[in-house]
Amino acid sequence: MALVAVAVSAAIYGLREDLNLSGSDYSWVGSAPFFGGLLFMGPSAYLVQRLPAVMYFSVAVLCWGLLACSMAACTGFASLFVCRFLLGGFEALLIPAVTLIVSMWYKPEEQPRRNSIILNVIAPIVNGFVAWVVSYYDGDYARWKIIFLLVGCITIAWAGFVFFFLPSNPLEAKRLSAREKYIIIQRKATDNTGVENKTFKPGQVKEAFLDLKTWLIWFAIIALQVPNGGLTTFNTLIISGLGFNPL
Repeated sequence: MALVAVAVSAAIYGLREDLNLSGSDYSWVGSAPFFGGLLFMGPSAYLVQRLPAVMYFSVAVLCWGLLACSMAACTGFASLFVCRFLLGGFEALLIPAVTLIVSMWYKPEEQPRRNSIILNVIAPIVNGFVAWVVSYYDGDYARWKIIFLLVGCITIAWAGFVFFFLPSNPLEAKRLSAREKYIIIQRKATDNTGVENKTFKPGQVKEAFLDLKTWLIWFAIIALQVPNGGLTTFNTLIISGLGFNPL
C-alpha cells in the first residue's frame, strides 16, 4: 500500500495534468501495482525459498526505491504504468519475506503479533507528512516529482540498512553470542518447524488448501483489498473535490 499512497499524494500536485492522464488513465495507473503483484507473487515466493531471504528482500526494497525515483522521470501514461506495475511486483515479496524471517526467530504463537508490528500501515501517515512538507515548496520543479524522489531515496537507504544489519537467520546474527543463538534454536525446536527449510513439501500445500483458517484469511484479504484499492487511489481526489486545497 505504500506505493499507492505515494501516487495518491502526487495526484493532487499536478501529476495528472503534467502526464496528460485523461479518462480512465489514472484508474489504470492505480490498478497497475496489483497486476504486478499478482504476476510476481509466485516467482517471488519461489525465489525467497531458494535465495537468502534477507538478501533477496533487500534487493527487492532497493529496486522498489529505484523505481520510485524513476517515476519522477515519467512523461506519460505508458511509462508511469510500467513503473507502477514493476513497483507492485517488487512489493509482492514483502509479506512472504517478512513472514519467513519472523518464523525463523519466533514460535508460532508469537508470530502474529510480530507480523502485525512489522506490517502495520504507517506508510500513508509518513507519505502524508512528506506531501504536507512538500506543499510549502514554491519553486519551478514539480512537487509530485519531489515526493517520488524523497520516498525513493529513503527506501534506497533503508535497503542498505536491511542488507547490512538484518541477519538471514539466527545462526548468522553477529551481534548474538553462541549461547544466545543456542537459546533461539532450542526455543524453535519445541514447535517442530525448524529455523529454515528449503525443501518443497507437497503435503503442506495440500494441508493449506484444506485448512479452513487459510480460506478465511484469503476471504478477509479479498474483502479488504477490493474497496481499499479504490479508496486509497481516489481519497485525495475526493477530498480535493470537496473544496479543500492540496495543503
